[in-house]
Amino acid sequence: MSNTPWDFEAKLRALLNGVSSDEASDQTIIKWLMSGDLRPLASTLLERQRPGRLVLTYLALMMLDQDVEGLVPYRLKAVPRKAGRRKQPENFVRDLVIHRLVDNRIRELGPGAYDASIKDVAEKTRHSERVVRDAYDRYAK
Repeated sequence: MSNTPWDFEAKLRALLNGVSSDEASDQTIIKWLMSGDLRPLASTLLERQRPGRLVLTYLALMMLDQDVEGLVPYRLKAVPRKAGRRKQPENFVRDLVIHRLVDNRIRELGPGAYDASIKDVAEKTRHSERVVRDAYDRYAK
């Protein structure tokens, strides 16, 4: 442990309340989280220590889009450090599947069937032709 205010507070909690150092640390982290300060949690994680179940539950509640007012006063949200649209990791699998479908359709129809294959897959998957074309072209070799 380092000499931070939250480490001192956790040691004091353990001493005064007769709880384990892990429990005192978790209580301290939650108190600081309730004040909107993530530093004790970050410090714990950077020191490769595992926070307790209560801290993890509290952290999960902070990440929910749903209103948990009264339970958790702050919401934790990932904010990009750079400008621009966020990446959508869910599109990776979608695009790979679309690529495979278009590729298979081109093989079925023969050479020169790119446009027809794009159109067929777009209808089949209910995506726009542009989405299908972009997905196919992204993984074309």
